[in-house]
Amino acid sequence: MHIGNKIQEHREKNRLSQEMLAEKLGVSRQSVSKWELNQALPEIDKIVAMSKLFQITTDELLIPPQPLVDLRIVKVEKYDDVNKIIDFIREKKTVIINCKDIEEEVKKQIIDKVTVEIDVLGGHIARPGANTYVCCPLNISIDSSQLYKEK
Repeated sequence: MHIGNKIQEHREKNRLSQEMLAEKLGVSRQSVSKWELNQALPEIDKIVAMSKLFQITTDELLIPPQPLVDLRIVKVEKYDDVNKIIDFIREKKTVIINCKDIEEEVKKQIIDKVTVEIDVLGGHIARPGANTYVCCPLNISIDSSQLYKEK
């Protein structure tokens, strides 16, 4: 979402017309229209004024939202489950892998294969518990210790 979309969203949430917002900021209605259409950017003092008017931080106007995590949880019961995990990774989904009920050697083979795939596609893998792994695409950054606690 661009800053213009956020300006429009907050303006409407505050039940202001473009003309009313323009008057409060000391600019023309056309300026507000151009901001909302992402054809121009407001000056910094106008961003600060809007954040006060809308009762939000300037970060809320300026910083794009983080993408939602498309999460899949896979309980691994056999080696063939690795293909399902790799399909999710290729689709850029975050995957929590539960290897609790499989032998150590099979778990090692699965994690080795998944790690190779992560290295090829880009991303990272974390191990918050003895039998749990979290695989994330590059555009997602999570603290896996906060995501899942193994019992």
